[in-house]
Amino acid sequence: MLDKLRQAVRPYALLPVRFGLGLALLVDGWAHATGPAALTRTLSRVDLPLAEPLTWVVVGIELLGGLLILLGFQARSAAGVLVVWLSVDCFFIHLRNGWFADQGGFQVPLLLLMCALALLLGGPGRASVDSIRGAA
Repeated sequence: MLDKLRQAVRPYALLPVRFGLGLALLVDGWAHATGPAALTRTLSRVDLPLAEPLTWVVVGIELLGGLLILLGFQARSAAGVLVVWLSVDCFFIHLRNGWFADQGGFQVPLLLLMCALALLLGGPGRASVDSIRGAA
């Protein structure tokens, strides 16, 4: 009986990951869109080139990527882009601050990176626009 239940819920296993990652990215992207100066300063501080235009690229990645992940539309493509950005975020921006999130560390960016990687590898699951389109 437990095996039947596991089989029934398996196609929905990444749904909480999708919702959590999508919501986190949308909230973060909105915060960066409404107050871009802090992100621009951070990108400049770690010597990433073209910090001001890059800020708006990041805002776009977070907002559009968050929405696509949340809906499960073009989810693997969105997750692939997010894996690249979150790797940069994790290893070039937050790693120097140590592990703990309250000290600006890489704890949360690494968690988001792992969620994006799980979606890239596992797909969006059955409860997604991609699945409805037959593209999951």
